[in-house]
Amino acid sequence: MNLHRILTPEEEADFRKWARENHKIGADISTGWHPVVIHEIGVMTLEQYDIGKKQPIYGELDNLRRELDYFIVHEPQSKKAMLKIEKRISELQNELEK
Repeated sequence: MNLHRILTPEEEADFRKWARENHKIGADISTGWHPVVIHEIGVMTLEQYDIGKKQPIYGELDNLRRELDYFIVHEPQSKKAMLKIEKRISELQNELEK
């Protein structure tokens, strides 16, 4: 059972922005917050402590994959948007292989 609603890409971006603007690393994290907010706080923490130079790439890949999943399920006619996301995923995967 999912207690949180599925966000549109725009809403997800807003939630991530909220996390970056309002959460201070080390402060308490509420289990009632949307998983997108909690995930972004995790990305912020990794960025702050510089755990692996490639970690932000993994975070972006994760975000892009979720965005692609959204389009596949909710907007399958948006081929141009999906191709753009797939291209960026490929670029990031190539960067990780370096």
